[in-house]
Amino acid sequence: MDAVVSLAGVTKAFGRIRAVAGVTLSIAEGEFVTLLGPSGCGKTTTLRLISGFETADAGDIFIAGRRVNDVPPYRRDVNTVFQSYALFPHLSVAENVGYGLSVKGVARAAIRGKVAEFLARVGLTDKAKAMPRQLSGGQMQRVALARALINEPKVLLLDEPLSALDAKLRQSMQIELKHMQRNLGIAFIYVTHDQEEAMVLSDRIAVMNEGRIVQLGTPEDIFERPGDVFVAAFVGDNNFVPGTVARIDGSTVEIVDFGGTVWKAPLTRPVAVGRPVVLALRPQAISLDAGSDSNGRGHRVAATFRETIYVGTTVRITVALPGGHLVEVQGAPAGFRIDYRALRPGDPVAVGYPTEAALVFDRP
Repeated sequence: MDAVVSLAGVTKAFGRIRAVAGVTLSIAEGEFVTLLGPSGCGKTTTLRLISGFETADAGDIFIAGRRVNDVPPYRRDVNTVFQSYALFPHLSVAENVGYGLSVKGVARAAIRGKVAEFLARVGLTDKAKAMPRQLSGGQMQRVALARALINEPKVLLLDEPLSALDAKLRQSMQIELKHMQRNLGIAFIYVTHDQEEAMVLSDRIAVMNEGRIVQLGTPEDIFERPGDVFVAAFVGDNNFVPGTVARIDGSTVEIVDFGGTVWKAPLTRPVAVGRPVVLALRPQAISLDAGSDSNGRGHRVAATFRETIYVGTTVRITVALPGGHLVEVQGAPAGFRIDYRALRPGDPVAVGYPTEAALVFDRP
């Protein structure tokens, strides 16, 4: 499938700060790609470079095969939805949605038809005559989406458009946004620092750090096979246990942490005995059962109970390793094989996990 947007070695600096450092990325027609990362990682600047609101210092940007480095924003076949919605307060919902078409000189009758179509798509047919001040945050967001989509751009750029919404509305809008994108078949490039939002929405996620894409892949790739400690720490919860490679046994590597506890993990990347590493283990992969799993691939280590945090659908249990390092276990309240409510600080417990659930990275 042809790329609708391509970036090749794109760089942008603000003074001595390199906001984007050699980003290369291709996005296909109809694809939903999210730029994910912490504040200051370069994701919004990358979006602004694609839209034309910033000019690249180096590298090339292509939209639908056309180099657009020197093309002004209004002549690029993209539309942007901002976090602030940017609705015209003196125009009705219908007038806001049809504004772009009126600027292009489209006939009024045609505008009315298109406005009705796109208001129906975002579920706001009954709000056509309302003013922005009469709308909720979610409704304003949908107006902003309809206004951007009515121009039928090759690409829709979205800069944290849901961040101002409350949690429940945000979740419902994520589903609406996903359905809308699928129905329209337009490429969406989405910026967020919210890892869960990225997982829900995206076909692919580009994780950014210090102006670079450090990993690009499907949500499953990013979550289950993070490429380094940064990605493993940023996407989802993880326990990190520093240690040293003690032994390599076929396809298994044994690591000894600073307290003398032995951990096992699959050998998925080159390591050597004596090498300083970090073992990563998701809290959801750990259990407080007595021993390895039934197929013998599991591993268990001794620990002592510290505390329980009950958060409704999930229970978070903290245990301490012999060397004092803390490890978190997560699970559904009914999913534990032992009665966690009966545990008291200092009680001995066994932390078990499937060996294949552990990952090993070079120690930063």
